[in-house]
Amino acid sequence: MTQSNYKKLHDFICYILGRKPDEFGLIPDNDGYIKIKDLLKVFSEEDGWKYVRKTHIDESFVNTKNKGFEIREDLIRAIDRKNLPIIKAAENPPKLIYTSIRENAYPHIMEKGIIPTFHKMVVLSSNISLAERIGKRRDHKSVLLTVNVSRLIENNIALFNLGEFIYLTDLIPTGCFTVPSSSKHKIEKEIEHKKEVEAKPKMITPTPGSFIMDLNKENKPSYIKGKKKITWKEDRKRTKRKQKHEYD
Repeated sequence: MTQSNYKKLHDFICYILGRKPDEFGLIPDNDGYIKIKDLLKVFSEEDGWKYVRKTHIDESFVNTKNKGFEIREDLIRAIDRKNLPIIKAAENPPKLIYTSIRENAYPHIMEKGIIPTFHKMVVLSSNISLAERIGKRRDHKSVLLTVNVSRLIENNIALFNLGEFIYLTDLIPTGCFTVPSSSKHKIEKEIEHKKEVEAKPKMITPTPGSFIMDLNKENKPSYIKGKKKITWKEDRKRTKRKQKHEYD
């Protein structure tokens, strides 16, 4: 990378961390830090920045004179955070907001509701594409849910927002969200198929030249010799008689 490219990357990082983390679906902690791996996921989604790796961030930091961000182990934050949006009670939220869940969490969520997993609060967005983008960072087959804000209010669920695009809450009860019918049908079909596969008895394929002992049967293991089925004991007796006859 050239010095100019280092500077561009440095400035973009400062913009994300110090001004608009919500635009990219990022939630800084109380000290303004986010995980570097989460920032890298953002770069992997941005045209013109997909090449960025941890080494590029480190090199950008080293090769920029006026540091705009700082790194602590696996965390990163902007030094100037005066323009960073803060979490506050949502005022006049839209009627519908969106969140994505992992596909294999679907059965549990439909029964128990949505609780925080990767963050301290459930993360939602007023922007559908951003909600999908956040979900795909955790699960490629994530499922988009539509949340009815008026039902949250009816259930006395507090709603907060971070900047222009992100909303946060502690819990989304069942009955406050819907699943697209196409996704619902697909997931339920896959779950049913999985149950059928798990319910089928597992077949044990014997290794060539071996036999399977059934301890529930009184008969000893047997195998085919010639055209007659005989037990291993019978075969052993026959072999001994044959050897004795030969020696006699």
